[in-house]
Amino acid sequence: MLTVDFNRLNIEPGSRVLDLGCGPGRHSWEAYRSPGVDVVAADITYNIVAWALIMLRSMVDNRESGGGDAYGAAVDASRLPFADNSFDYVICSEVLEHIPDDQSAVAEMARVLKPEGTLVVSVPLYLPEKICWALADETYRQMAGGHVRIYKKKALEQIFGEAGLKCQARRRAHALHSPLWWLRCIAVRRGKPGLLSAGYDKFINWHVTKRPAPTVFAENLLAPVMAKSIVYYLKNEGKNDA
Repeated sequence: MLTVDFNRLNIEPGSRVLDLGCGPGRHSWEAYRSPGVDVVAADITYNIVAWALIMLRSMVDNRESGGGDAYGAAVDASRLPFADNSFDYVICSEVLEHIPDDQSAVAEMARVLKPEGTLVVSVPLYLPEKICWALADETYRQMAGGHVRIYKKKALEQIFGEAGLKCQARRRAHALHSPLWWLRCIAVRRGKPGLLSAGYDKFINWHVTKRPAPTVFAENLLAPVMAKSIVYYLKNEGKNDA
């Protein structure tokens, strides 16, 4: 399941892409399909990155890659080990809400991004995230690696602006996933998985895999009020010193 719309990115041959907070690597894989594109899959530990690299290497073996190179890196998002202007594209999907120093992380992404390069950031949308916190506060928010904040639009966009990033587009994604996370929060709070949660999980897997027209229509219809994520497409225009 992709949160980033790669059709909006139109990644050009010879580009370098950083997938920051890659997790298992879903966005790294998709970027690696682009002809002649080099991908760096990065996360907080190399154990996490290793899963992404296994798939990237299998793509080469199966001739599913675009012919570029793939690398992995264990990084601290607030202190990236890359030179200035290293990447044409940076993807950071569902990561900022985990990082205590999110301002430094955004500034670092802008630093390693080339002038006029594209940064894509997604975070949980305010209202659905607020419901998750209410349903399972200690387990969802206070666990190690949990979410440390809920973003409001104005505050997040201020961080982008201070880093010299200009929003080109915003979209909401995964409206049908919000109930899944609410059910999971309830199940965790009760200390046992619920049948409804398990059943809805199967429905989501079917929806993501098959993309039937009725559920796609429902997801688009519900996006304004209950999308799980909001996705920002930003251009690097240089730090605003005004």
